[in-house]
Amino acid sequence: MNIVKFTRYTQRAKDNQRFERLLQACCQTTLNYTRKLLSRALDKLDDQLFAYSEKAIDNNTQSKYFEAMKALRIERKDFERHFYQGVFKGFENFFNGIEQTQTSAKPEIGQLALIDENAFEEALAVENIETRVNTLYSEEMYLLNLRMAVLNSGHKLGEQNPALPTSPSHICLLLKTGLKKLELDVDVKIVFCKIFDKMVMGEMKALYDAINRHLQKAGVLPNLRYSTAKQPAPKPNAPAQIATNQTAANPAAVNQTATHQTYAPTQAPDNTHQSHNIQQFKTILSQLAARKDVPPEIPTAQAVQPPVLLNALSNIQQSISNQASDVRLALQETTRLNERLDKEIRQMQQGDQQTQIDRESTDTIDLVGMLFNAMLQDESLPAIVKALLSNLQTPYIKIALKDKGLFTFDYHPARRLLNKLVEGGCRFVSENEGDRGVFQQMEIVVRTVLEKYVNNVALFDYLLADFEKFLLHFATRMKHLEKRAVETEKGKEKMGQARTRASQAIREKTKGQFLPKPFQKLLSDPWHQLLVLIALSGDNRDIKWADAVHAIDELAWSATPKITDEEREAHNAMVVPLMIFLQRGLRLVGYLENDIETLLQQIEHIQTQAYSADLDNELVTQLSHEPEPEPEPEPEKIDETAALIKAPPQDIEQTIQMLKAFEYDSLFEFEEEQHKFKFVWYSTASHKFMFVDQYNIKVKMINEKVFAQAWLDKQARHITAHPKPFVDSALGKIEQTLSVNHP
Repeated sequence: MNIVKFTRYTQRAKDNQRFERLLQACCQTTLNYTRKLLSRALDKLDDQLFAYSEKAIDNNTQSKYFEAMKALRIERKDFERHFYQGVFKGFENFFNGIEQTQTSAKPEIGQLALIDENAFEEALAVENIETRVNTLYSEEMYLLNLRMAVLNSGHKLGEQNPALPTSPSHICLLLKTGLKKLELDVDVKIVFCKIFDKMVMGEMKALYDAINRHLQKAGVLPNLRYSTAKQPAPKPNAPAQIATNQTAANPAAVNQTATHQTYAPTQAPDNTHQSHNIQQFKTILSQLAARKDVPPEIPTAQAVQPPVLLNALSNIQQSISNQASDVRLALQETTRLNERLDKEIRQMQQGDQQTQIDRESTDTIDLVGMLFNAMLQDESLPAIVKALLSNLQTPYIKIALKDKGLFTFDYHPARRLLNKLVEGGCRFVSENEGDRGVFQQMEIVVRTVLEKYVNNVALFDYLLADFEKFLLHFATRMKHLEKRAVETEKGKEKMGQARTRASQAIREKTKGQFLPKPFQKLLSDPWHQLLVLIALSGDNRDIKWADAVHAIDELAWSATPKITDEEREAHNAMVVPLMIFLQRGLRLVGYLENDIETLLQQIEHIQTQAYSADLDNELVTQLSHEPEPEPEPEPEKIDETAALIKAPPQDIEQTIQMLKAFEYDSLFEFEEEQHKFKFVWYSTASHKFMFVDQYNIKVKMINEKVFAQAWLDKQARHITAHPKPFVDSALGKIEQTLSVNHP
């Protein structure tokens, strides 16, 4: 096997020859392994494009996929070369201690204003891969980061630092920069990202394990291991503690007994509200204990020991799919949980003796079930979010059985994570947007809980921090796109008003007059553009609106026959300044010099004939005796909204005033749409409401009367944000329901 050679750029590299061969071997292993994976992924993309072309519904779509296949085969070598050079350069820079050239695959917030829709889709796909894989391989990368730090003079880069060679962030950065080299449609790039995620990133565990074993055998931290720490119970009145940066950075950090903190609250509890929570929980427990629909205790039944109960729940947790497409199916699985739990316990218990879970555990399990049923009943949540989050019921039962703080402490990480997931689903997810954006990130969180949660609730702290960071980044990006969408619509409306104003000015000045064709050409095209420009930008320093409009009067008069000496004298005084003014205006709107010269010569020729006032001249006769054309009647404006309005005018007007009172960023749903729309602007000129979807891709402009009628017909509704966190609201409803059913 050929071992790669590094260039020594720095003195540190020259002094670090002892570790050079180790890094060279790791680099060669990475190149050999990723070369096979990337080649298979690109082959898969080629096959996928061919399959799409065979299923294409028309020739244009089929040609699109054939062109993509052709482009891929041409650019494939460059993409692979870029990727492998990036892998090598990552190790070489690490060996030389160079970090400044590395940047994350995630775009900085300052760059978001420049990103277009296609780039947004592409960046989001890579970002989702990076986030998912950083979580998936957190244990392997934790060990690798510490061992690589030994080769880096003790300096730890961090598991999610793209300067750490082979890290998910490093590989995703190579993917992101490589995609820019592929001249493919964004849809094809998204398909490749999914293939890359599965066939490359999904197979990286073997590489990380191999590098860790190689370094371990070479004596680099041979006794380092990844272990789970026992979770200390939080103290109700403990002062605020801030987790270390490393704890927030990855889930592995929270499980290191020797050097890392476990779960610590990120804020001091509100004692008043905490007392309310504790009292509420006691009330709910007493209400649950008073229920008569619970099976009585069986004296001869064998009590299910806590370890058996938790192991049974763990088995169910491992078998749960982290995706569900039907909320009704998710609800059925929720109601069948007790049945599945009983079956698991019977399989684990030896003998045929009947078993029974103690009453306290039964009440806890039921309370968590009620909590998730409240989530399934929430009308503000899309069905796909309900189905996804319902899969968390089993791990949350495990948490509640061991830690009642889930119900009493606002700062409990599992409670805060569930609150944030519900909030994110309500704000950013629609029924038909389950394959991207926030929903994908929610899938990562749910999958991580199902795969990694055993008994350390600090994992939820990490997931919460990561999800909050993602939401902040996503919301900031959406705000930039939203601002651009609003400015675009405002610009369209302002342009429409300017064109209307320019057309009206020309029509008023030329009404009842006959103008030769060159004059008409001037006014209908470049001079109309000039008036629009002035109307949009205000009076130009060279040309003002009044002067541009007055020039129309002078132009029209210059084409009329000059009979008297006074008229000819006025013509001579006016025509030269007028032509200079016209020339300046035409240049201002970018009219070509040749076109300007030709048009002005035609106008000047007509003005000369009009100046001669030769009554035998055909043109003068035409200009003098051409009957004034009958003005074409303006087309009657048809109110397209009138047929849609059925409610009395008074009701419509009252509803309009009510709708105007909604604040910007309010969310609405429309019966004919499967998107959530955010109210972002009201136009006082066109009397329309502007909405954008959560990705700021789809824009909806609705006449205020049509919106009011839709509201009255229940075809539009306002999505009310949760006035308080989901768990707080759900427990309050549970308490009210139990007080009615079991007073």
